[in-house]
Amino acid sequence: MPPTGFSARTSAWRRWMLLLQRSLGRGTAEDRMRFEGRCHCGNLEVTFETSQPAAGIPLRECACSFCRRHGSTAVADPAGRLEVRARVAAEVSPYRFGLRTADFLVCRICGVFVAAVCDVGGATYATLNCNVLEARERFTQSPARVNYDGETADERIARRRRVWTPAVVRGWRAPASPPMEPG
Repeated sequence: MPPTGFSARTSAWRRWMLLLQRSLGRGTAEDRMRFEGRCHCGNLEVTFETSQPAAGIPLRECACSFCRRHGSTAVADPAGRLEVRARVAAEVSPYRFGLRTADFLVCRICGVFVAAVCDVGGATYATLNCNVLEARERFTQSPARVNYDGETADERIARRRRVWTPAVVRGWRAPASPPMEPG
């Protein structure tokens, strides 16, 4: 919970989070850890930066059918940074389902789910499938099982803004009309 006078939407909140992480011994922006990863074929590449040691970053195992069927283990750091790069944009399959508030990026070539991205108020946030990282074995926390079925669209977007990683996606843009869930 943020201290009085702070909102999760302000840069002051992010500065407060960085100060909190520093006080917990999780490092500073200057000593961020950097992790590279990609889908199986390399069409989707990622760079995940965090000031937390990999072994201390909480992991999540989402109960939704998409994440279960893809064997995803999610990682995010609201004080970190994620860059997703697409070599061939036409080979990125964005998938929206449920409340349709995020694009789940799947490589059309090899079928690997890499990350989910959500645009909120002009900023992009993402959660990363930790299994695509080259140094996956360094993320040693047991994943917490989570279930977001009871959230409204507004609650879900607010949570993502609060706990997902600020992100940039290069080489791909969300389609004008979101893809439809098969019927």
